[in-house]
Amino acid sequence: MRYRTFRAIVLLVVGGLLLSGIAAGVSYQRLREENEREKADERARVHADIQKQREEDERARGVGLGTSTPPLVVETHPPATTSTTPDTGSRDEGTLRSLDRKIIAAVAKPQGTARVKDLFPDEAWKISVYTDAPATLPTRVKIGFDRHRKDAVDEKWELADGTVTKRLVSTHCDGVFDEVWTLEGDSWERREKGASHRDAPEPPEPATERPATQPVQAAKRIPLRDFDRKIVAFFGKPATGDKIKDALGKSGPKVNVTAENGSGSWNHAKVDLNRNEKWDEKWDWKDGRVSRKVAPADDESYTRSFHLDGDAWVEEK
Repeated sequence: MRYRTFRAIVLLVVGGLLLSGIAAGVSYQRLREENEREKADERARVHADIQKQREEDERARGVGLGTSTPPLVVETHPPATTSTTPDTGSRDEGTLRSLDRKIIAAVAKPQGTARVKDLFPDEAWKISVYTDAPATLPTRVKIGFDRHRKDAVDEKWELADGTVTKRLVSTHCDGVFDEVWTLEGDSWERREKGASHRDAPEPPEPATERPATQPVQAAKRIPLRDFDRKIVAFFGKPATGDKIKDALGKSGPKVNVTAENGSGSWNHAKVDLNRNEKWDEKWDWKDGRVSRKVAPADDESYTRSFHLDGDAWVEEK
């Protein structure tokens, strides 16, 4: 009797536990399903809000859903590009070009070397700047409009104390400098046009009256060589010693510039054209006049004499 009573109690307890577990499982399942439904409802609300916002945005742009309003056409333009080709300007105008201003600003300062081969390597033009001794600021500028044309020079500038004094222009880019300009304030002023030509001789000087027994002849004018101008530039400037050896560098003619007869300025030069240790020319500067003696046979026998007249040599008879 006791055993049956005990077994009944055990069965009741176990049955109660099983029923509790089943009930708990059912409750958990219901809670899970409710949670999923809430999540689905939330997603639906979010989607509806997004769709509503899109429709409002489209209406604001005038493109309503279900309408045949044509789409908005937006005109586009290619982006502006920066060209490396400088503004060359017109040859007949005096307006400073953009690169002119950059060059003028640069040559107002010492370059730290006798030659700057490519002042602005990123530009389409090739700009070379030279500082001839004894100057400390640039004295010459050469410009080639196309850096791919080797050694081509389309403009030559002359400077004094960092200021442009003359601009020679080859209007046909052929090495013939047929225009001369000067810098006046903030613009170029043309002084000469067709004034010089590489292949055309200089016009002779007007003949001066001579005694009737002598024929009247025009003096022959010989154009200056490139290095002549460099030598002349030394004369009259304060001497910093007794001699400048190889004053124009060690390439090309050998030129020694000296201050003689107690002069405080450079007043004498010797030129060895082929560097064979024999002086081909002797130059003198006195009272602003430059004279030059030449040994044609390269034997230091000076049989010809010239004097400087403007920008040309005139032989003395």
